[in-house]
Amino acid sequence: MKHILTALVTACMTLAVFSQTPITTSVSMNPTNYQVRGSSTNFHVANADRGVATVGTLATLTAVSNALHGSVVDVRGRVTDGDLETPLRFVLNTNSAVATNEIVIANAGGSGRWLHPWDGNVRAFGALPFTTNGAAIQAACDYAVANRKTLYFPSDANGGIYYTDRTIIMTNVSNNRVLGGGIRGDGIGRSRLYHTGFNESVLKIRGLGMVVDGMTIGFKNIQGNTNTSAICLELPGFNSAHDIANCQFVNGYVGIKATSDDSGYAAFSMILRNITIENCDQGGDMPTGSGNLYHNIYITAYGLPSATRAWIDRSGLSRYDQFNIEHSNYRASPLVFQGSGGSFGHLHYEGNRMINSEPIMSIQQATVDVEQFSIINSYFNGHLLSAITRSGTTATATVDDMGDAISGGHGIAVGDTVYILGATDALYNGAKTVDSVTTTNFTYTMSGTPAADAVVDLASYDYLSANRGTASSTLSSILDTTLYENPRLKIKTLKIRDNRIVNALPANRVGILAANELNGRMASMSVDEIDTGAPSDPLAGRYLAANPVVAISVASSNATVWTRYPHLFSTNELAYFQANTPARRTSTNWTVLTVPTPWSFTVNIGGSDLALTREVGAGFCAPVVTTITNLARSGNIATAMCSTPHYLKIGYKGAVYNAALSGFTSLNLAALTIPDAYTFTYRSVGSDAGAAAETQAVLAVYDAGLSEFLAVSTQSPLKDFGHLFRQTTALSSNTIAAGSYDLTTNTLNGARVGDVTSLGLLSASAFDPDIVLSSHVNSANSIVIRRMNVGVAAVTNLANVLSVVLIRQ
Repeated sequence: MKHILTALVTACMTLAVFSQTPITTSVSMNPTNYQVRGSSTNFHVANADRGVATVGTLATLTAVSNALHGSVVDVRGRVTDGDLETPLRFVLNTNSAVATNEIVIANAGGSGRWLHPWDGNVRAFGALPFTTNGAAIQAACDYAVANRKTLYFPSDANGGIYYTDRTIIMTNVSNNRVLGGGIRGDGIGRSRLYHTGFNESVLKIRGLGMVVDGMTIGFKNIQGNTNTSAICLELPGFNSAHDIANCQFVNGYVGIKATSDDSGYAAFSMILRNITIENCDQGGDMPTGSGNLYHNIYITAYGLPSATRAWIDRSGLSRYDQFNIEHSNYRASPLVFQGSGGSFGHLHYEGNRMINSEPIMSIQQATVDVEQFSIINSYFNGHLLSAITRSGTTATATVDDMGDAISGGHGIAVGDTVYILGATDALYNGAKTVDSVTTTNFTYTMSGTPAADAVVDLASYDYLSANRGTASSTLSSILDTTLYENPRLKIKTLKIRDNRIVNALPANRVGILAANELNGRMASMSVDEIDTGAPSDPLAGRYLAANPVVAISVASSNATVWTRYPHLFSTNELAYFQANTPARRTSTNWTVLTVPTPWSFTVNIGGSDLALTREVGAGFCAPVVTTITNLARSGNIATAMCSTPHYLKIGYKGAVYNAALSGFTSLNLAALTIPDAYTFTYRSVGSDAGAAAETQAVLAVYDAGLSEFLAVSTQSPLKDFGHLFRQTTALSSNTIAAGSYDLTTNTLNGARVGDVTSLGLLSASAFDPDIVLSSHVNSANSIVIRRMNVGVAAVTNLANVLSVVLIRQ
C-alpha cells in the first residue's frame, strides 16, 4: 500500500487514496497542502463517494492545478479557514465552460470548472446573515433562475436576517420560455430579507409559476407614507401562477403591489396564502389582472400612527378567504374594490379605528359578495380625549386609547384639521390645525387664552372628543359613495359587536350606517342575516337599540308584547318593556314566560286585563343585561353598581331604564369609567346624591355600533337587512261600514316610496273575509294600510298585528 501511495503522489494523482482500513493522509499537492480521506479496497479517481479532499479557502481551490476530472474537494472557508458553517463541496468537471461565480470556479490546471452541487443556499454566494450584500444575493438569484433552482435563505439561532442595499430582481420568463426561480426560507421571522435603504423595492419577481415561501421580506426601517416606491414584494409586468405562501411583509409603503413595465402589467391566477402584512401604509395594491386566490391574509399597521389602505383591488374577479384587517388606525377607506369586484369567504375587521367619516369599504361600479363579514371591537368617528391642558394659546390634547392601544399612536398628524367637541370653554372647541404630535397627544393653537384647562360640558356632552375633519364626524359606514358611483355589496351574514362610536354629543353616537348614498351617486347593499352579541354575554349587544313596541295586550296579569322587529328572546331571559299608550311596563319582574311568535313575548306585569291595543306613544323593549342595585351621583356623574357583571367597556352605548331613584334613568348613555365588572359610571345631570339602594333599574347594552335608523335617507341603498327588514305593524279596532274603508299610517323603518309591501295576519282570529287589506309607502319610513269592507254589512274589525315584508326593486 505504501508503494502505491508513493506512486500516486509522484504522478500528482492525489485526490483519492483507499485501503481496507480508513486512513487520513496528508500529501503535498502543488501549490498547496490538503488532506486526502477515503476507505475502499479499490482506487477510484473520479468517484466522489470514495474520496474527498478538503482545503481551507476558496482561494486555495482556485490555485489547484493538478486535479483530474471528477475530483471532489470540500472547502472549509470562504475567506479564512473555517468561516463557513458547513464546508462547500466542489466537483471538477473538465468539460464545463459555464460562467464562473461564487460556486463555479475555474480549473487552474486546465479546462473545466469546479462545480458546487448547489441546493439553492444563498450563503454559497457569500450572502451571510447580519451582513449587507445585495450583490451576492442578486448573483444567487440570477444563478437560481438559470439553473431552475429556488433560492434558499436558511435560518440560524439569531433569526437569519439577510440585508440588501439594492432591489433584488428575479425574472424567470425569457422569450416565452419559463426558467427557474423563486425564494424560500425556514419560516416567518426565521428567514428574513431586509432592505437597509429607503424608497425602492426589496424584491421584484416577474414571470410564471415562481414560489415565495417561508420568508419575512421588508425594510430595516419603517418607510411610512412618503416613500411611495418602497414595496416589500413588487410584481412588475406579467405575472401568473405564482404561489406566495407562509410569508410576512413588513415596514414598506406597500406590502405587495403589481406595477407596470414595458409589457404593461397583469397579475392573475396567483395563490397568496398564509400571508401577514405588517406596518405598511398600504397592505396591498393589485391594479389589474384577475382570478387570484387569497387565503388567510392578515393585515395590520399596529406600529404606525396610521395607515391609508389595507387592500386595493383594481382588477377584480378574485377570491378572498379568511381575510383579516386588524388593529390599525385608518385615514381612508381600508378596502377599495374597482374593476370587476371580488368575493369573500370570511372578511374579518377587528380592533381598527376610523378617525374620520370614511367607510370600511369603497366599491366602484362593481359587485362584492361576502359570505361572512365580522366587524368586532372597532372604533368609529374619532377619539375620546382624557384631557386638554393649556399653556397660553397652545392646547395639548391627550388621547384616551380606551384600553386598546395601538403602539404606533393615535393617527392624528401634524397639519391635520381636527374637530374638538365637548369643552365648556369655546376656545377649546371647533376646527383646529394640529401643530405637533406624540404617540399619546397632539397640540393645536386656540384663538385666545382660556382661564383653565378644559372641563367637560356635562350639561350637553359626555366627554371630550376629536375627529379629523372640519365638522363633528357622524357618517362612518360600511359602504358609501363618497369616492365611487354604483357600488354593490351583498353580505350573507353580518356579525357585528363590541364596537364604539366616539363622539362627545350623544345624538352623534347613533352608530355607523350600513350604506350611505352621497354626492348624488346610487348604491346597492343587501344583508341576509345579522348576528349581534356574543356567547359570553348573550343579552349585551343583542339589539342595535331599543326595539319599538307596536301593540300590547294583558290577560290574567300576563302581558303579550308585540315588537316591530323580531325580539330574539328565549324563555327565562330578562326583558324590559315600556308602553306609553296605554301606560304599561315591567317594573320588577322581567322574566320572559313564552315566545308565541318571533315578534311577541309574554311577561307577568299584573294589573287589569287589556285588549290588544296599538301603541302610539313610542314604547319600546330591550334585553336586560343586569339589574342595578345602587346608584350615586356627584358632579353630574352617576356611579351604578350591578347585581351581575355589566359587560360594559369604556365608550359602550347603553341605557338605564326604569330607575326608582330620581333622575338616574338615561336612554342614551356612554360608559365613562369601569371601576370593576359590577360598577360603571355615566353622565347623569342632576343634584348630587349619596349612594342609595335602587330597586327597579335595569341596564341595556347596545355594543353592536350599527345605526338602527335604517330610515334615514342615506340608507336608501339597502335592499334587504336581515331580520330588521322583517317588521310588524299594528291596527286599532274599528267599525267599517259596507263599501267603506279606513286608513292607518304607521312608522316602518327603512321603507321608501316605490317599495312593494306585502302584509300578513299574525293572528287567525283577526281574519274577516269581507275585509281586504292593502298597503303602500307614502313617504320615507311610513306605511299606509287600508282596510276595505267589500261586504254588505258593517264589520267591527278587531285590532290586529300584521307582518310586513318590504321588497325593494
